[in-house]
Amino acid sequence: MLVKIFKFLKDWEFVLKLFNTLTGRKEVVRPIQNKTFRYYSCGPTVYDFVHIGNLRSFWLADLLKKYLRFKGFKVIHVMNITDVDDKLIRKANGSRERLTEITKMYEDYFIECLRKLNIELPEYLPRATEHIPEMVNLIQRLLDKGVAYLGSDSTIYYDISKFPEYGKLSKLKLESLKAGARVSSDEYGKNEASDFALWKAWKPEDGEIFWEPEFIINGKRIKIKGRPGWHIECSSMSMKYLGEGFEIHSGGVDLIFPHHENEIAQSEAATGKQFVRYWVHHEFLLVNGNKMSKSLGNIITLRDVEEKGISPLALRYFYFTSHYKDLLNFTWEALQAAEVGLARIQNFYENLLLELERSKAKKLNEEDLKFRREINTIYREIIKAMDDDLNTPVALSKLHQLIERGNIYLKGNPNKYVVKELFNKLLALDAFFGLLRKDIKVKYVKFEDLERKESNMEEILELLGKFEKIREEKVLLKLLGIRQFFREKGEWDKADFIRSELRKLNVFVNDLKDGFFVIWH
Repeated sequence: MLVKIFKFLKDWEFVLKLFNTLTGRKEVVRPIQNKTFRYYSCGPTVYDFVHIGNLRSFWLADLLKKYLRFKGFKVIHVMNITDVDDKLIRKANGSRERLTEITKMYEDYFIECLRKLNIELPEYLPRATEHIPEMVNLIQRLLDKGVAYLGSDSTIYYDISKFPEYGKLSKLKLESLKAGARVSSDEYGKNEASDFALWKAWKPEDGEIFWEPEFIINGKRIKIKGRPGWHIECSSMSMKYLGEGFEIHSGGVDLIFPHHENEIAQSEAATGKQFVRYWVHHEFLLVNGNKMSKSLGNIITLRDVEEKGISPLALRYFYFTSHYKDLLNFTWEALQAAEVGLARIQNFYENLLLELERSKAKKLNEEDLKFRREINTIYREIIKAMDDDLNTPVALSKLHQLIERGNIYLKGNPNKYVVKELFNKLLALDAFFGLLRKDIKVKYVKFEDLERKESNMEEILELLGKFEKIREEKVLLKLLGIRQFFREKGEWDKADFIRSELRKLNVFVNDLKDGFFVIWH
């Protein structure tokens, strides 16, 4: 009985369940030791501009990391940058200088996209080309254990027949594979499963892009001019920063085979330990029901979204509307609907900021107590949904329910204590939703506190220019004082000019009887 009670308490403490591709079921996730999760997510191959399908993967990694933190855990997150592979070498025409230019350009764009989507950078963002020694060392371990061999083409291959559990992630049967068959390309299908390349021998089309490390093979020291295979990159970099066995690895379903299957095989053969405890994979993003492809001309980037005047955070919101394990169909209409939903959340946040300024603290009445019970219930329902394999569509609908109830309460005679509690709950949830603009400022200004004075157009334009550059509150208050002077004199065209120019600078004025609220960011 005591054992059952103890197990119940442990399960209660770690209630987040994730679908583990390895076991094929939802499991309560627990750290291997202490309260720290070590997490590796596959990053981009920087050979082109990342598109909105790629970005769903990085959104998932960000969401999972932030939700684990929300649950009280520490997370050490590593995400790689693949800056050398078959596609990149072809694009660079074998030029090392061109390779550096290409990868820097696309990596910079990738980082910019993350920032705009409120996706936090990982603790470690290693580039493949900066970790060649680690890859060589791991390949040498595999050679020493007899699970890797030198092929007749001078490429070093992994012998999948030496790893009996090969196929356990992708549910591939080892006995169905052709013995001794080899594949040197980085990407291939299950029907082509065979020994894969760890170190690829140099070919003339590789040009200047190569390294020449020394390997010990059958007791002989041999220098092999070439480059690493794709799969060895992630194994070596993840183990360098997270250790030989860690908790979570994520990526798209297209990476289950061969990439993640091969990562497991080479890592576990080298160390004799379980490589990863929980494997998390997300489904594809479609565009109008079709897979994104250059041949269909339907590749969409974040830049395309912005050119339509849509906030990048609307795309982040859009990702929440579907479970990560479900196909997500993108249409411009769906993104516009997401923009409306995002605005509702952000407007509610601004309303709470306003109420924190003007509402008064008083003894809680029955209406206050009832509302507190309602929001606490909805808050728990959001957490329950997220604990169930990150069920974001349910969590998002519950968030809107919270906002609906909150808006009704704010229209009455809200209590400052309750408004503060609601505000704190919204901020807590946004730790993983990441949809609020926290750079917003709100100030309640009474007319009597303003320096109301007349001014000419030259001074007004000078003050507007100054505020645009430094965004100081005292400059803004001067402009508002001038505007109020014109309002009191009935010179509405001048007052409206200042208001419209301020709006262009993301300053919004809400006029009241004895003053106004001003919101800016």
